[in-house]
Amino acid sequence: MKIYALILAGGEGKRAGGDKLSKVIKEKPMLEWVIENTKKAKFTDIILISGKEVEFCNLMARKHNIIHVYNEEWHLGMGYTLKKGIENLPKDIDGFAIVLGDMPFIKPETMNLLIEEFFNYKDIVVPVFNGRKGHPPIFPLKYAEEMKKVCKDIGAREIIKKYQNRVRLVETNDVGILLDIDTLSELSEIEV
Repeated sequence: MKIYALILAGGEGKRAGGDKLSKVIKEKPMLEWVIENTKKAKFTDIILISGKEVEFCNLMARKHNIIHVYNEEWHLGMGYTLKKGIENLPKDIDGFAIVLGDMPFIKPETMNLLIEEFFNYKDIVVPVFNGRKGHPPIFPLKYAEEMKKVCKDIGAREIIKKYQNRVRLVETNDVGILLDIDTLSELSEIEV
């Protein structure tokens, strides 16, 4: 089975003072943590989709030998970044995970747990921590075309909501599936 990871890195990071993904957490840029954790998981390949921080993302993609795609419509919202990633998926894969570029604490073991669950279930798989849904969800390729039409700034939530009776919730002990960094204060709390 082939599963790709789409790392969405197209946002402006306005609430974090801009250029959020290149901000350093524990001696490494936030996005680099995300890429390294994703690379340690058993994904077939990784596509990094950039926007405002295109030069930085290009540097990270070359350093880690992953595919990089620029989304010229990044300013229209996360849904457009996701759409660009889906458009660049090979047609012969089984599924894809949506990994957010501002979620540096998801453990590779958690991603592998989700991949394993997807192998067995072959439909939408979503991680849960203490009853709360998190990232990265994994979708079969059959949802790709419909997901491309759900743009705006809502990402894949609409698909999960529409097909909630098909969603397999996977309990994890990884609070990282819920922790996205949106503001400078959240960043500084981590750095302390």
